Parts: sequence; C-alpha cells; structure tokens
Amino acid sequence: MLNIFCLGAVSEDYRTKNTLKFFLEKEDYRVFYNDFDKPVSYKESFRPVSIRAKLLKIFSVIPNFFYMLWADIIYVFAMQHGSFPVQIAFFFKKKLVVDFFLSFYDTEVNDYKHIDPDSKKAKRIKKIDRNAIINSRVAFFLNQSEAEYYTKILDLDINAMPYRILPLCIDEKPQARIDYFLGNRDCLNLCWCGSYVPLQGLDVILTAVSMLKGKINLHLYIWGASDKRGEVYKKMVENFRIHDVVTIHNEWGNRKKWEEFIVDNCDISLGIFGQSMKAQTVLANKVLDGIAFRTPVITARSAGLYEYFNGIDDIFITENTPAALAEMIEYAGSQSYSMHKTRIDNAYKKYQENFTPNCFYKKLNLYIREITNNV
Repeated sequence: MLNIFCLGAVSEDYRTKNTLKFFLEKEDYRVFYNDFDKPVSYKESFRPVSIRAKLLKIFSVIPNFFYMLWADIIYVFAMQHGSFPVQIAFFFKKKLVVDFFLSFYDTEVNDYKHIDPDSKKAKRIKKIDRNAIINSRVAFFLNQSEAEYYTKILDLDINAMPYRILPLCIDEKPQARIDYFLGNRDCLNLCWCGSYVPLQGLDVILTAVSMLKGKINLHLYIWGASDKRGEVYKKMVENFRIHDVVTIHNEWGNRKKWEEFIVDNCDISLGIFGQSMKAQTVLANKVLDGIAFRTPVITARSAGLYEYFNGIDDIFITENTPAALAEMIEYAGSQSYSMHKTRIDNAYKKYQENFTPNCFYKKLNLYIREITNNV
C-alpha cells in the first residue's frame, strides 16, 4: 500500500480535480489531503506579517508535517509549489512529485511585468520555481515545449532534470450546435473565455472585431472571471465603439451556465493571441475546451500547439495580430458546414487520444508506478 499526501488546496479546475479523483479511486493507494486552507500563493512570502501571524502560520502547518512524515510520496498540485508546506517538504528531503503547471517567475516578470528581472524579489521567486523542479523526484510539464521553455528561463539543464510530460486534462463537453454553419442563424457568434491575463491576448481579439464590424455580421461573447480585471477590456469595447457586437459575461465560474451557453450559441471558439514568449509556447486550456465542445477553433500559433495539431485539417492557426485574426475569422466564417465538420472531427479525435480525463489517469498511473518502484 502506497501512502500519498496530496499537498495544496483542492479547486474546481480540471487538473486538480481529476488528479485527486484518480488518487482517491485507486484501491492500492492510501491517500490524504489537507484542504482546510485556501490556496497559498507564493506572493505570501513577500508580505510583511506580525509575529502572531507567523506563529499561526507555523501552527497551521503542523498537521501537514505529520502527513509528510507518513507519506511515501508527496504530490504537489498544480500552481501550489510556492506554498510554505512545500518548503518544509524540501527541508525533510521528502519524495516529491511536482505538477509544474506554470512558472511564478515567468508570470510576474514576463507576463505582468510587475517585477524587474534583476530585482531581489524576482530572484527569490525564481528560486521557488527552481527548487520545485530540482528537489522533485519527478516534475510534470504539460508538453515538451513548455518543459524546455520553463527550464531555460530558470537556468536549468533540462537533460539533468527528472521530468515527464503529463498533458492538459479537459473534461468532456456536450456538443455545440454551431447553428450559423447549419444555416439556422444569420449572425456568426464568436466565443472566448478566460481570466483576463495578458497571455490571452483579448486586446488582439477586440481589435480584430473592430476591423470586422460592418464587414460581416458577427457577435463576440466574452466569458470572463472578474469584473475588476475586465474593466480595461470593457473600456476598449467602448473606445472601439463595438458595444453593439460584444457582450461580456463575467460568470465563467458558473461552468454549467457557460456550457449551456456555448452549446446553444457558439459558432467559433477563440484561443489565445498574446505577444509574450510564453503565449507562443503554451497550449491553452481554452483551445481544448473549444475542441471538446466540437466547435471550430481559431488560435495563434505556438510550439506546444504544434505538438498535437497541424492547423491544416483540424483547428485554425494564425498569427497573433489583429489583421491576421480578422482575416482568419472571415475565412472560417465563409466555409461550409461539411468542411468544418471534417476539421472538428479530426481535432476531436486528437482530444480523445491525448486530453480526456481517461488519458490523464492512464499517464498519471504509469508515472506514479515508475516512482513507486524506486520508493
């Protein structure tokens, strides 16, 4: 019987939810997870706190300390490798499996540009990322392109790192009707969902829509996750005077409502169009969501994308500029239902072969077994 401690808050995101489900359903694993606290951000390390707060923090970790001693393997959930308990696990040289979903250093320095790369703060965050990979028995990356990208920016030799590729896990979805291509709707409905981070390039999408307004009959539906974060894009809509062809729903947290809307209204799903090196490297969740809904998908080219899709007979891949996106929307909107069905079927087959929960469980089981043989 293998003792596994899952470290990190349990959330509703696809990956964490399915990881925990996998462990709990395995009869030969004895699993424990402590989900009493909210997710612990690496940013907490840089905030001034009182002596009382520090003591409370230490006491809150005491249960985790015993679970770590008990565990054969500590599994660190995605985006949780910066938490205080993980640092303790490093200290005790425990066998760690780190799901390296993203780099905190890359996010702060290159995406948001909040921190100067030469600052002490940047170096401390970089150390958190580096330690997570260096001290793990194995680190999971979403694809080979991201593994190479993250290790390079963290000044690590990928050939010296113990890692495996554990692709994105996307829950299966009901099939969208894509009524525009069936001739049941005159307006081409574009749909985009996201958390308004720079990586996603929503500004490129809005600019492209402004270029197409009056040229083709279209409507963009945005499903965001925050009214506050969405303010800048709401202002863009007003400045471009496209408020009559753009609707913003900041209810992405309501997955049931979102899914029902996509099924009834979405004709084309839009991916990411950011300008950063990360945007040109990663394979985004929202691309696979669109494929899982069996809608046509348009997204900007990236190295991770080309590991699975060719952009010829599956999804539509273009440059990350407003002009290129506008041209691709116009092209895709003019194509027949039969052409779209062929591309949708091809993309969906690749989703079924690589990104379903069942695919995720099989790979995770294989990798845990590899580690088990060395525990």
